[in-house]
Amino acid sequence: MLLLPGTAAAMRCGGRVVDTGDYAVQVRKRCGEPYWISETSTILVYGAYGPVVQRAVQEVQDWYYNFGSSRLVRRLVFVDGRLHRIDTLGYGRARIGTDCNDIAFLRGTREGELVLRCGAPSERYTRFGDTTWFDRYGYGVIQPLRYEEWHYPGNRGHIRLVIMVDGRIDRSEWLDLD
Repeated sequence: MLLLPGTAAAMRCGGRVVDTGDYAVQVRKRCGEPYWISETSTILVYGAYGPVVQRAVQEVQDWYYNFGSSRLVRRLVFVDGRLHRIDTLGYGRARIGTDCNDIAFLRGTREGELVLRCGAPSERYTRFGDTTWFDRYGYGVIQPLRYEEWHYPGNRGHIRLVIMVDGRIDRSEWLDLD
């Protein structure tokens, strides 16, 4: 897994700097397209036990940038279109999808890290559930859970099945297609 501890306060893209609080459009202009984007949302609930319930949707995107094998991969976390956090991951790759081995499929690996090593899956299926938390005052969070099934082609009539839960590998196994 590529994840190393560390959160950066800012990130340099060529001669430009991006920092928390920047808009997604500013980051895209300064850094270009990320190699992978993952999207989730959270529903914030106010007044669940009262006569009026209010809900607000909070959109979260993770953008992954690979700057080559001599630099660290960065994961930029956007909340409602504003840069919230910049995480530093392990070293990048000269080319995306060229380092696919069993280590890439370890439990807990983030989807952006898997794509960096193995490329995008050949097939991808998604379904949703949710978990809800409320405090005693009726304030709560409804956290949608994203379950995904990713397929990677193997050799000799096999396919690698990867089960992702909220953007992290939960498990993987080989399936025989014959």
